[in-house]
Parts: sequence; C-alpha cells; structure tokens
Amino acid sequence: MKILVVGDDLTGCNAAGALFAQAGFPTLSILGEIQDSHLAATAEVLVFNTNSRLDSEVTARSKVSKALQSLATDPIISKRIDSTFRGNIGAELDGIKEFLNKRFPEQVFKFLVVAAFPDAGRTTKNAIHFVHGIPISESNVNTDEKQSLESSNLIEILTPQTELSIDVIPLEAVTSSVEELSSRMSSTNAEVIICDAESNEHIIQIAQAAAKIESTKAIHWVSVDPGPFSVALIEARGIRPEISMPVVLSFVASHTNETFEQLIDSQENIGAHWIKVNSNGFDLDEIVHEVTTAIDSGQHYIGIDFSRSDFEGLTTKPISVLSRSLIDKVQPAAVYASGGETAAAVLHGLGANAFTIDFEILPLAVSGRILGDPYSGLIFATKGGLIGDKDATTKCLKHLMQLSTFRTSTNNNRKGTTP
Repeated sequence: MKILVVGDDLTGCNAAGALFAQAGFPTLSILGEIQDSHLAATAEVLVFNTNSRLDSEVTARSKVSKALQSLATDPIISKRIDSTFRGNIGAELDGIKEFLNKRFPEQVFKFLVVAAFPDAGRTTKNAIHFVHGIPISESNVNTDEKQSLESSNLIEILTPQTELSIDVIPLEAVTSSVEELSSRMSSTNAEVIICDAESNEHIIQIAQAAAKIESTKAIHWVSVDPGPFSVALIEARGIRPEISMPVVLSFVASHTNETFEQLIDSQENIGAHWIKVNSNGFDLDEIVHEVTTAIDSGQHYIGIDFSRSDFEGLTTKPISVLSRSLIDKVQPAAVYASGGETAAAVLHGLGANAFTIDFEILPLAVSGRILGDPYSGLIFATKGGLIGDKDATTKCLKHLMQLSTFRTSTNNNRKGTTP
C-alpha cells in the first residue's frame, strides 16, 4: 500500500518525508518524472513536490490533479502544507477532492487540517495559527510580499480559496477523551475540518479519534498538515512499514530526573520499551528472553534501563557484558547509549577501538559508526546523561531509526541491480 504525500515546495516535502522515514517507512522524494520504477516500487511513501506555492490557484489545482493521476494508487493521501499556512491550500484541496471522487467514487472523503507543528513552534487555538506564540499575520515569517497573510485565522484564510465547507474543532474538544472527540468530529457535515492543537499529544489524540471514525463509519480522511499529523494518523490507523523495521537497542544508566523524564517521553511518543535492570545482579538469559519477546511482539525501540541500579556499587563491567550479549543475539541496526560511562562501557564491550562522528543530533549528542571488529560499521549514538529537554532521547532514537531505515531500504534497492 502506497502513501502519497503532495506538497508545494521541495524543502517542505523533504521535511515531511523525513518524518515518515523516522517512523520506519522507506520514503522517496520525487523530482519530476519517475525515472527508476524499481526504486519507486520499493518505497512505501512517495513525496511529490508540485512547486505550486507561488502559482495561481488554477495552476496549483491543475498541478495537484496531474500528480495524483500519475502517482495515486491507493486512497491514502496527505496534503503537505506550509507550517505557516501559505500557498494555494484551498484550491489544491478542491483538486484533490475532485480526483478522489472520480477515482474512488464509492468512498466518502473529508479533509482534516491540523496545521500545528509544536516542535517547530507552530500551534493553533480558536482557529488562530501562531508561530512561537505570535499570530502568523503579525510574525516575522509574514514579511514576503508574494506570500503575505492578512489574517491569522485559518477559516478566514481558507474560505476564499475553496468551494468546500469548513468547520473547526476547538481545543476543549481536542483535549477531551478520544470518544468525545470522535463524536464531535463525526457530528459535523463539513468537508474540511480544522483542528486546534498546541502539543504533540493533541496531534496524537486527533489522529486516534480520526482512526476510530474510519473504523466505524464510511469516512476516509485526507490529512492536511506540515507532516506530524500525517504520520500520527498513519500510525493510529495501524499501518506499519511493509519491510521489517530495524531495531534500535538502547542502554541508559544516568541516575537523574532528566533521564527519567526522557525515558517516559520516549515511551509515550514513539512506544519505546524499557527493561529495568539492576547492574549489580541480573539474569542474562532472562533479559535476552525479554528483549527477543519484545521484538517478536513488534517493538522496535528497546532499551535497557540501569538508572535505578544501586549506584553505591555500580560498575561498568556488567554493562559491557550485557550489551555485548544482547547485541550478539539481537543484531540491532543501531545502538544508543546515554551517559559517558555507559557509552564507554558499551563500546568497550563491543571491542570498538574508534568511533566515527557523523552527526550532531543536538548539543552533546552525536551519532556515527563503530570502528573495530566484529561490529565495525554499526550505527551508534551517545548523549550526555544531563543533556537535553524531555524529548532528547526521543529525538536521538528517531534519528537512529531514520538512519537505519535509510540503510535498510537502500540495501534492498540495490539487490538484483547491476552496479
């Protein structure tokens, strides 16, 4: 099943594609006509740039329709929009609606607009869209004369652009239960529903409510957003990558409140599975069994949490022994270690004699590859134990998943091809 993302500029398309790649989906950003059909066939997410943000409404609508006619094989479509709501959004929604009604006449489609991108400071309340707390029409992003906005109200921006009816789901409904939110979303006859959201949790809540509606009613949603909601909706629908997602194995031993908050955030936002271990006494076979059971059940972020060990007598040798045993058994695509001593212990256990530094994920958190047999080339990331906000570990793990997914899909694409 293909997921098609249609955006109106290249950088935005690539940013949205990166979010799908982080979620484990092999993703291809298409520049014009597809020249390599094999490469396109192996991708599960196709991201297409119409380059229509500065076009007339008629041209933008035409470009979207043409892209859909050549690429849309399944009714799973995401309209990637600018995070500050610039462009020909309404006209492009009209084009998508027209195409879907013709291609899939037996299905009912509605648009779910979630313009919020909290990680980038974009939020929506009472249909007013904000950039770092400032209404978009008053912010410094509204300085381009070709794309200036006279209003920060998404209804006022969208209404003149589209023939479709519009309704708004306010924040108080978004923050209610999934059942109440799905009921509110189901009660409107509008073809375009704009949802308030101020956090990633709000985005996930909307996605869960939308998926609940799809499972019980003859409604299929087209997500309209900068990227985060589209990924959340795919996950809420239960759609998983067709290729086997890589496993990212983690080791954490920092005994700080920051660490606890980061582990909780990774559990809530990417489903990380943490196994609590006391480094001064553990059953190796039991831990290996728990890790492999988690993998068999579909977990892809799995971590060993030494943070509640007895630090009076904590030594790094057990961490070295356990990490080597688990990595030998699990063969993860990437490894993450939080805390300098923890990272050193894991690297020592793997026989590494050097570590290439390829990326700075965030300050004092880097990724690279291990040098030294038998695990030379294994993707590895390390972060200081006291470093980062509550989502720091989540960001590191998602970064590793993105690198691992790219490597996996690239290797698959090369199979059977002539060098």
